[in-house]
Amino acid sequence: AQKLALLRPELVSALVLVSTSCKSDPSLRDNMEARIAAMDKAGPEAAAKIAAESIFSPGWREAKSAALARFYQWRAAMPMAPLNAATRALYDFNLSPELPSIAVPTWVIAGEEDVLTKPKGMEEIAALIPGAKYRLIPKTGHMIPVEQPEQLTALLSEFLNAHVH
Repeated sequence: AQKLALLRPELVSALVLVSTSCKSDPSLRDNMEARIAAMDKAGPEAAAKIAAESIFSPGWREAKSAALARFYQWRAAMPMAPLNAATRALYDFNLSPELPSIAVPTWVIAGEEDVLTKPKGMEEIAALIPGAKYRLIPKTGHMIPVEQPEQLTALLSEFLNAHVH
């Protein structure tokens, strides 16, 4: 969405960014390569558990064991090579120098317990986009639509009512 707003601004009249990033932290490369190696060695089930720890908050994982088991099964069935390639494709990603040129109403929504796209990084996005507003949803991880659908829907409704006609 960020890139679309930058490349084709005439197509974007308002923007909501949820659980995202504007750049890849170079310090994460070694960490991610270690995770990829561990997942490759341990297998798809272990990879699914590592992924769940990255995207779901501890409270959600504890409260939603049946949904978590379905996630493990779904994620473990995915081929590892494309997932690893997608991770590596983000290593040189950096839109932060371009974000100040976004000129549409923008809200940036973060999960308080997101360890994948941390709230601090989401705050940075909001600070870089002129007039952007930052919203933090408590007690949720990276998967806000799964963990807190009602709160996200309320924020989206508020945004859309104010900015989309």
